[in-house]
Amino acid sequence: MLKKILITLGFLMVTAGLVFVSSCAFCESQARQDVTVEFQGRYWVTDLDTEAKVVESNVGAKFDFKTDLGIGDEDFPEGRIIWHIGPNNKIRLGYTQVDYSGDQSISRTIEFKGQSYTSGAQVKSDLDITYLRFGWLWQFVDLFDGGMKFGTILEAKGILADVSLDAPALTIKESEEFFGVLPTVGVTLDINPVKKMNLFAEISGISAGDYGYFFDAEAGIKILPFKNLDIVGGYRMIDIEAEDDPDFFQAQISGPFLAATLKF
Repeated sequence: MLKKILITLGFLMVTAGLVFVSSCAFCESQARQDVTVEFQGRYWVTDLDTEAKVVESNVGAKFDFKTDLGIGDEDFPEGRIIWHIGPNNKIRLGYTQVDYSGDQSISRTIEFKGQSYTSGAQVKSDLDITYLRFGWLWQFVDLFDGGMKFGTILEAKGILADVSLDAPALTIKESEEFFGVLPTVGVTLDINPVKKMNLFAEISGISAGDYGYFFDAEAGIKILPFKNLDIVGGYRMIDIEAEDDPDFFQAQISGPFLAATLKF
C-alpha cells in the first residue's frame, strides 16, 4: 500500500509540474506563434513476449502466455494528442489499449493465484493492457536552423494489466491486476534531412530497482505531403517488468507501426 501511495504522489507531482510548464510556455508562445494541435492515429503490428507469476497460499509458478496458454500476436490502434506550446516545446497525451486472448488445451499444469490448471484442460486466457502517458518534450538543442533538434522528455506513465485464466471444465476462473504509475525521463531526437521529411527517435523510462522497470522507445520517418497531414512509419517497443516478490509480471510488446497526423 505504501508503495502505491508513493508512486501516486510522484505521478501527481510530475503532472502538476507539467501543467505549470505548459501554462507558462503557453503564455510565451502566444506572443510568438499560433499554437498547433496534432491528432495522431496509429496502427501497431505487435509481437508479444510475456511471462507472469501470481502466488496465493504458496501455490503459483511462472508461465509463458504464448507457449503455455496459446496467446497470439495482435494488431492494435493507438491515439495521441500533441500540443505545440512553442518552437521547441510540446505537451503530449497518448493512449494505448492492447487486448490479447487464447483458448487451448494446455500441455502442462499451470499454477496461478492458488489454483492448479491441470495438463490437458481447456483454458481460456485474456491479457488486457491499458497504457496512458502524459509528458513534456523540450528540444532545447536546435542546430542547422531547425535541421536537427535534441532534447529531453519528462513524462508520467500509467499502466494497468489485467490477467485472467478460465477453465470451465475445472470450474476455475481467476484474475489478477498489475497496476503502476511512474514518473519517467528520456531523450528525443529529430532530424530534417530534406524539406517535408523528418527522421525521429526517442526513449523514455525508469528503473524501480527490485520492483522492476518500464521503458518505451520508438524510431521512424515522417513524410509531410500536405500542410495539415503527416504520414508516419516506424518501429516501437515497450518493455515492462513489475515484481512484488513472489508475484511477477514481464511484458515486451514490439513491432512496426503506421500513423497519420492531422494538424490544426
